[in-house]
Amino acid sequence: MVSTFYYLESPDGNRVVNWFLSRNPAPERIELAGRELCYFRDLGSLVKGADGGIDVRQSPLVSIIPPRLTNECLITMGEVHFLASNDLLKTVTNAFRRWLKMPDTSSEILPMKDDFGYFLEGEIKNITTEIHALPSGRMELESGRYFISDADAQRDQTALCKQLRLRGVACS
Repeated sequence: MVSTFYYLESPDGNRVVNWFLSRNPAPERIELAGRELCYFRDLGSLVKGADGGIDVRQSPLVSIIPPRLTNECLITMGEVHFLASNDLLKTVTNAFRRWLKMPDTSSEILPMKDDFGYFLEGEIKNITTEIHALPSGRMELESGRYFISDADAQRDQTALCKQLRLRGVACS
């Protein structure tokens, strides 16, 4: 079952990645171009697709895009993608969902209803109705930091930086 979770965390935070790596047995960690893959070997083999690459829909992989700082003032929203379209990762997905819902783990941010929605820029408000703010992410929000999606961070930020400079934010 394909599932995606979105979270806010400081760029130097590692709680989400560490949660996955603390699983027993621990997944194999594969760092790949701005994201991390967790391969749960105990749940199955990597399946090759027709193109010879890994078929992420049939393999026990979790893709994590950790938050990072961009333009000296924007933090990207973290993303966790459970990619398998079958039930290979169902137990891990449910455990992660329960962990996120624990009061000491995160608080829920509703982009269109929460006061902190002001600090969410770009497509974040359109791609999800539920974002989990981990304690370090909540602190970033409370200090006035702005968050954008990873996809937005890969686009030209000139217009957004101009808009933020009008609000008094130093954005380059």
